[in-house]
Amino acid sequence: MRIRRFIAELCAFPHRGSCSAYERRAAEHLLATMRALGLEPWLESFRSLRRMTWELLVIVGSIAVAIVAAHYWPLVGLLVCTLGLLLFWGHFSVRFKPLARLFSRAPSQNVVAKLGNPHAKCRVVLSAHYDTARSGLMWHPKRVRSFRANFLLGTGVLVAIELLILLRALGVRGWLVDILLVAGLVYVFAYLVVLLHAGLAAPLVQGAADNASGVAVLLDVATALKEEPLRTCQVWFVATGSEETGALGMADFVRRHAAELPTAQTHFLVFDSLGSGQLHYCVGEGVLDLCRFRGPLLEMAREVAARGAFREVTPWLYRLAYTDAIVPARKGYSTLLLLATDAAGGLPHWHWPTDTLENVDFRVPELASRFALALLRRLDAASGGPSPS
Repeated sequence: MRIRRFIAELCAFPHRGSCSAYERRAAEHLLATMRALGLEPWLESFRSLRRMTWELLVIVGSIAVAIVAAHYWPLVGLLVCTLGLLLFWGHFSVRFKPLARLFSRAPSQNVVAKLGNPHAKCRVVLSAHYDTARSGLMWHPKRVRSFRANFLLGTGVLVAIELLILLRALGVRGWLVDILLVAGLVYVFAYLVVLLHAGLAAPLVQGAADNASGVAVLLDVATALKEEPLRTCQVWFVATGSEETGALGMADFVRRHAAELPTAQTHFLVFDSLGSGQLHYCVGEGVLDLCRFRGPLLEMAREVAARGAFREVTPWLYRLAYTDAIVPARKGYSTLLLLATDAAGGLPHWHWPTDTLENVDFRVPELASRFALALLRRLDAASGGPSPS
């Protein structure tokens, strides 16, 4: 019942778009909710993006510039194309995003609370993003099944353009190279049109599954831990903003609290897209290059999932996109992601207007909450607390 209420309260907002007034109101609502649970939360503000459109337009647009430049100055075109590809890889691998800082001019915020002894042996950060995404042509239910295949195809086209410009720079000429470069330019312009539509014309979604469900699990676990705290672990509860514009809320949190969260003693458990389907503990993620999760949480998840009550919770390699979990994982933290998919491995109602309260199967977030609590009790026991029942 608690989870249903928590999701419904967040879905009372028309949307919670990154850096929007509704995102701010949702943060204030979560602040009040955590206080009602007996926690002492606070807001952490940071500068962020309302949308990734301009950053991606510069990155993809640089490839179009490179194609045109290569016709006159092949070496210049090669240099511009190489820079564009590096920025593309850095963005989608979540390794570096220098352009995000140039466009991060709007306020967003994380909601943070702590529970337990600040001198405890270990730290556990429980996190879920509360902002919601924009819809768009690429998220249409008829196309979203092939989302990753289309993304990899597009990436392959950009790499092929780089190779064609390299041939130009090496002095290779001919009608075939010219035709292929023109075809590449047409493809890039189509890519730019899709990005513009998604960023400027597409509606923001309600986000019941992605990710009111994850926030509800976070709050449900917080309620249980407030009633029966862990003995040896300090728990942080973090509702992040601006995940949908590049996991910027999690990046700010990790950067801001690095000194308080040593990698050898800290574990991150992230909840995302738990609205319906099959519950998984993810062993890694990444749409472009794979980031494998490592550390005690993953090993303990395997142990907990082997119990009779949780045998339906299975391991999964998430390759459709990335989540907040990739940020601490890239920094070397013990990290685990709980996420649910449909039978085909997709995310039900992903970034589409049908991601509403009516389409939530509440059994899934409830199972995720029980699994997370069992996992945390197991971690507490391993750190010197009482053995889990």
